[in-house]
Amino acid sequence: MKQKHTLTMSDGRYYLVLRLILFFLLATFTISVPAAPAAAAEPFTAATIGDFGHVTVMEVSGNYDQMTPEGLVNAVPRELIAQEFYRTHKDEYDFLTIFSTFDFKLKAEAVAFYLGVKNDTLGIGSEVFDNGHLYGSGGKLQGTVDMGNITKLASSPLDPRFEFSLDILAHEMLHRWSAFVKFRDASGNLSAALLGKDGSHWSYLLDSKGSLEYGNSWRDNGDGTFTSVAARKYYSPLDLYLMGMIDSSKVPPVLLIDNPSIDPKKVSGAGDTISGTPRYISIEDIVSAEGERVPKAEVAQKQFKMAFILITPGTLTRDDLNGVENIRKGFLTRFSILTDGQGLVQIAPTKKEELATNPDVLPPDATPRTVTPSIDEGVSWLLAAQQEEGYWGGLQTAPRDTAKAITVLGNFPLTGTAQPRALQWLAASGAKNTDYLSAKIAALAHAGEDFSLFIDALLSMQNPDGGWGSNRNYQSDPIDTCSAMQALLAANSTAAAGGKGANYLLARQNADGGWGFQTEASSNVLITAEVAAILQRLPPANALAMAVNTATAFLLNRQNLDGGFGSSPSTVYETALAYRALSGVISDATVLKGAINYLYAAQGSDGSWQQEPYSTALAIEALHLSGMSPPVIPTSGTVTGTVVDRATAQPLDGATVTFAGDSAITTVTAAGGVFSLADVPAGAQSIAVSLNGYAPATQSVSITAGSILNLGSIKLGPNPTMGMIKGVITAAASGEPLADVSVTITGAFAGTVLTKGDGSFAFVNVTPGAMTITASKTGYRSAAGTGTIIAGSVLSFHPQLTIQSPLPPPPSSTPGTLMGRIVDGATNEPLSGVAGFLKSNPTIASVSDAAGGFTLEDVPPGTQAFEFSLPGYATSTATVEISAGAIVNFGTFALSSYPTTGSIKGLISAAVDGRPLSGATITVTGSFSGSTVTGADGTFILEGTPGSVTITVSKAGYAPLTGTGTVSVGGVLVVNLQMTELIPVPTTSDLAGTVHDG
Repeated sequence: MKQKHTLTMSDGRYYLVLRLILFFLLATFTISVPAAPAAAAEPFTAATIGDFGHVTVMEVSGNYDQMTPEGLVNAVPRELIAQEFYRTHKDEYDFLTIFSTFDFKLKAEAVAFYLGVKNDTLGIGSEVFDNGHLYGSGGKLQGTVDMGNITKLASSPLDPRFEFSLDILAHEMLHRWSAFVKFRDASGNLSAALLGKDGSHWSYLLDSKGSLEYGNSWRDNGDGTFTSVAARKYYSPLDLYLMGMIDSSKVPPVLLIDNPSIDPKKVSGAGDTISGTPRYISIEDIVSAEGERVPKAEVAQKQFKMAFILITPGTLTRDDLNGVENIRKGFLTRFSILTDGQGLVQIAPTKKEELATNPDVLPPDATPRTVTPSIDEGVSWLLAAQQEEGYWGGLQTAPRDTAKAITVLGNFPLTGTAQPRALQWLAASGAKNTDYLSAKIAALAHAGEDFSLFIDALLSMQNPDGGWGSNRNYQSDPIDTCSAMQALLAANSTAAAGGKGANYLLARQNADGGWGFQTEASSNVLITAEVAAILQRLPPANALAMAVNTATAFLLNRQNLDGGFGSSPSTVYETALAYRALSGVISDATVLKGAINYLYAAQGSDGSWQQEPYSTALAIEALHLSGMSPPVIPTSGTVTGTVVDRATAQPLDGATVTFAGDSAITTVTAAGGVFSLADVPAGAQSIAVSLNGYAPATQSVSITAGSILNLGSIKLGPNPTMGMIKGVITAAASGEPLADVSVTITGAFAGTVLTKGDGSFAFVNVTPGAMTITASKTGYRSAAGTGTIIAGSVLSFHPQLTIQSPLPPPPSSTPGTLMGRIVDGATNEPLSGVAGFLKSNPTIASVSDAAGGFTLEDVPPGTQAFEFSLPGYATSTATVEISAGAIVNFGTFALSSYPTTGSIKGLISAAVDGRPLSGATITVTGSFSGSTVTGADGTFILEGTPGSVTITVSKAGYAPLTGTGTVSVGGVLVVNLQMTELIPVPTTSDLAGTVHDG
C-alpha cells in the first residue's frame, strides 16, 4: 500500500485510530486490524497512527529482525521508522527508542540493541561519522535503541523486574559513548584489555565500579583473590567521563585483574570470586591512547531529548501503551540518578507546527475535586470500574488489582454482585507468578472462601533461604517474599514457612532501616511499608521490634512537605501503604494526619484516585482505617536529629537514642547518623544518646504535642577513661576514599579493622599509651604513623595511599623486576625448586616456591634473556623486555620434562595378502617385560624402559616370529612384521619383516 503524506488516512489506519479512541473511551482491551495477505519478500513499511500521550504509535509490516539473512545489521527498517517519525515531528531528538508489540529475531543473548547514527565526539575510542541523512535527520539524531517486545518487558513499577527494564535502556543509551577505549600500557603499546564482549563492553576482569556496561566491582580480598560485590548497576566514573558528565580529574585509576585463564568477554557476575594479579590503569593511560575527550565536560551536552515509538503490525492493547509510559516515567528519574544529577533526558513528542494533532487518548490526569472528599464516592467509582468478567485493572495486573479491590470492598455494605463475580474470576484465573498466586490466596481467605488448592503451591515455591522469588526456583527477593507472607497471614498459616520468611526479610533490611525491591537494591517507601506492616502482625520478638523501629525511622524521614510519602513527589499508593504501616506503631497526629490530608486532597472529581483501581483501593483502605478510631488528640511529639563525632563531625550510625523517662521509647541512628524518635511525651524531657566507645550524652528538650522537633547535631565524645583512633583512608592520586584497607594497631593496644566503603575506620575503647598505626592494601604502598593515646582523646590517622603501579617513570638505568610462575608443561601443575637466572649476570637468580612463583630483582633495563632449569626437565630460555624500574609479570612459563621411557609400535599383517591381523600377541622381554594384543587394524604399542629387547609375535594358525632391537630414551622402535599361515602346521618358520629404530 502506498503511503500517503497528507492528513487523510487510509481506511485501515483510520479504522485503527478510531478503534484506539473507542478503546480508551469504552475501556475495551484489544485492538485488531485485519492484516493484508503477506507477499513474498515484502518490503518494510511504517505509517504513523498518531501520538498517544508521550508515545508515537506506528503500524509496520515487513522483516524487522536485528540482522539480515546475510549477517548484516538490518538498518533499513530503523531508517524508515525514523523518516516516518520526522515526517510529522521536529528534528530535535538525540535518540529514538523503539518498542514493538511483536517478537523479532535478535542476536544470541541480546535483549535489546543500540544502533549508532552519528558520533562527533573525539577521545572515546569511536570513529567520527554521521548517517543522519539516512534517517531523515539533519544532524541532530545520535542513535536508535531497540527495546524489543513490550509484552516481554517488566513494565509495572511494582514488578521487581521493572528495575531491569530501566537498566536495559540505560545500558543501550550508554553505548553512544561506552565502551570502546584502549589504553597505552607500561611498554608504550596500545592495549584493548579494558574491553570485553564484542569489543563494546567492559572486560569481566575490570573493576568498572559495577557499570551497566559490564565489568564488575571487585573487592580485593588481600590473598590474591577478588570478589565481585556489584555488577550492572551504575554509570562508573569512567563512563561518566566518556559521556562528558565529569572531567578527567574525577576519574580514579581503575583496577584491571591479570588472569589469562579467565575470558574477559564473560558477562558480569556479582558474587564471583577469582584470582589474579592486580594492575591499575590511569585516565592518563587512556588519554595517551585515545586523546582528550572533545568536547570537554565543561561544555559537553548534558541534556538530551528522546522519543518513544511503539510499532505494531495491527494489534495493540492499553497495557502496551501504559507499559511504555511507565518505562518513560521511570527512566526520566533513573538517568538523572545514574549521572549524579549531571544529566537530564526529556521524553516527549513535538509535532511540526503545520500538522494537526490526534486526540490524546492516554488516561487523563484526574480532575481535582472542588467538593468535600468522600470515601463513599471512592467506593462507588471502584464498583463501577469492575469489568463485566469480574476483574479490575489491566490484564497484566488484574489479579493484584482484583484481590486488593475485593478485600477493601469487603469493609462496606451494599456491594451487590461485585464480590462473588470477583471471587469467581480469581478462582478461575491462572497464577502466573508468586505475586498473583499470593493475591488470590489473600482475597479468598479474607472472603472466607476455600483457598486450600493454592496454599500448597505457594509453600512449595519457598526457597531454602526462606524467601520467595517471582516464580518457582527464581532467586528470592523482598517484594515477592512480602506478597507470599501477606497471603500466609491472611490464611493464618505462618508457622514454619512464615518464620523462615520473616528471617529472610530481617536479613535483607538495609542499613538505613528500609528495604528495596531486590536484595542490595536501594530502600524505597513502598516495599519498606509493606514489610513493616507484615512484621507487626507476627508474634512479638526483639528482632522484629528492632526491625520495625528502624523501618519506622526510615519511613518518617520520607514524608514530604505535602504530608504524603514517596521519593518526591508523593504518590497515593506509597502514602496509603506508609499510613497503614505507621498507624500501627505511632500515634503522632502530625505525621498521620498529614498523610490522611494528602490522600483526601488527591481524590479526583469522579471519586477515584488517579482513575486507577489499585491506587483507589489503597486510598480507601487507609481512609477507612483512619476512621475506625476516634480522632487522635496528640499527647506526644517526635524528636529528630543527627548524631556526630565531636572531634571530626562525622555522622555516627548505630547510636542508641532513648527517651530518659521510658526506655521502651528508643531508636537507633541510621546511615548518616539520622534518627527519628516518636511518641515522646509533651513537656520538658531528656533524650539520652549512647554508642560503644563514646561517652553518653543527654539533651534536654521541650516537646509540644503533635510537633516534630529537630535537634540538629548531637555531638558525642570518646569514653573518658579510654581513647579512640579513627580516620579516613584515601587514594593519593584521586582523593577518593579506599574501602577494605587493612588498618593495624600495635603497641599499648592491638587490633585490626578494614575501612568501610567511605574509607573510614574507627577503633573504640583504645587503651591509653604509645602505638603504631599501619594502613595497607594490595596494589598500594603501605603507610604508617605513631602516636600516643591519652584517656578521653581521639587520635586521627588520615593517610593517602599511593598506587604501587604504575610508578612515575624512573631514570633509564633503574633496574626492573621480573616475576612469574613456572608450571609443568604436560600437567600445568606448579613446579617448585626451578632455578632461574639472568644469562648476562647469573648472580641475579631466584628459585621458584611451592606455588611455582619466582621473582628476579635488580634486572638491568632492556631486552634480557633468562634461563630456567630443573632436574628431569629440559632447560628453557625466555627473552623479556624490561623497562626501567618496571615490575614485569611474565605470567605462566612451562617446562617440558625429559622423557624416561621409550616405546615399541608396529603393524602385524598376513604375508600372503598383507591384510592386518587382529588378536596377535606381542611379547617383549629384556630391558622391560610386557605384552599386548593387536587391534582390529593390526597395530600395537608398548611403552617401557629403554634398552635391548626381544620381541615375540604369536597367533593361532600362524608361525610365531621372534626378533631383537633396542629401545632408546624417548624413541620409538618400529616393528612391522608379516606372519605366514600354517598349512599344515610346520615345526619351524622363517622370520620375515623389518626391525628398525623410529
